[in-house]
Amino acid sequence: MPGNEGCHAPRVTAMSHVHHLWPEAKLILVLRNPVTRLFSTYLYNTHLPGFNTSAAQFDLWVKQSMDTWFRCLGGASFRHCMYERQVIYDSAISTFAAGIYSRYVLDLLKIFPRKQIYFVHLESYSSDIKSTLREIFSFLNLPALSEDDLAKVSRKDESKRNRGRNYAAVPEMWPSTRKLLEHFYAPYNAELSAILDSDPRWLWS
Repeated sequence: MPGNEGCHAPRVTAMSHVHHLWPEAKLILVLRNPVTRLFSTYLYNTHLPGFNTSAAQFDLWVKQSMDTWFRCLGGASFRHCMYERQVIYDSAISTFAAGIYSRYVLDLLKIFPRKQIYFVHLESYSSDIKSTLREIFSFLNLPALSEDDLAKVSRKDESKRNRGRNYAAVPEMWPSTRKLLEHFYAPYNAELSAILDSDPRWLWS
């Protein structure tokens, strides 16, 4: 990206350009459990030709992704590895590093003030859509929706849920894989919780 010439870690990010163009922009970030998000990404790719959908393959890719990540950290800074293309795209699980939410949030908070960012906890939104929508409308300084309108927009339509066509054919991830990922993401979830007013929801524990 222009502005990063000669930099070992990016000085300018996409959000730097957003702030330059719209310094008063309000941002809404939707974050879900990084473990389930990663597995969901895997399931989303089940429609690709030749894609091997199995818990064993997912476990292998997780370990390959972790190996790539730690090899990068062995010779570079954390921020370099966060944005290094080879780390992000080296394996089929292309969003492994993206689950380290806290570090990207810290970068974002260097650009935008906290008051201009609303964080949506996806699991809380899914369980109480109305409350989240009320908060979002308030954050955006928009007129509050009526109860009838809230009921309409928050009604869950099972037929329109975004589900990969082969989701049902894919087994759950192995408990050992889940434990491995939970252990990896735990310190960054704790850091995120501390950043966001020590809200325990961001621990996903």
